[in-house]
Amino acid sequence: MRIAVFGDIHGHWVAFRDVVAELHAEEPLDLVLQCGDAQPFRNEADMEYMNCPQRFRVLGDFYKFHTGQEEFPVPLIFIGGNHEPWLLLDENKGEVELAPNVNFMGRVGVYEVDDLKIAGVSGIYSDKYHNTPHLRVPYLPKHRGSADWKPPAD
Repeated sequence: MRIAVFGDIHGHWVAFRDVVAELHAEEPLDLVLQCGDAQPFRNEADMEYMNCPQRFRVLGDFYKFHTGQEEFPVPLIFIGGNHEPWLLLDENKGEVELAPNVNFMGRVGVYEVDDLKIAGVSGIYSDKYHNTPHLRVPYLPKHRGSADWKPPAD
């Protein structure tokens, strides 16, 4: 089995697809793993729920895959990073196809292909948020991502 692993494409899905297609043409790939900061924004509303300064919220080109204008050449699974549209992803708990051949594994998940099990755990560690309960979806507008956003106290 031939697997390619990438990380931090930051919304540059067409360029990512082109690199994968080139690798696949050289020798066929069975699977692509994308390990965080994929930023699969379908539209500008998805960007509202990404935790980062406003200047880093850029639509990117995933919407082309979501709408069928572009296709990914081989099966891809990804796990979220710290810069993702979490309202979209958390509403789709567990494995979900966001576009043909593009599957989100969840914040935590196991994906099986043939006899291979691939496990993933999403996120980054921060002392400041480690013991903070996770919000439930759907997130309220006041919970939209921003660099200075803090989870509400219980």
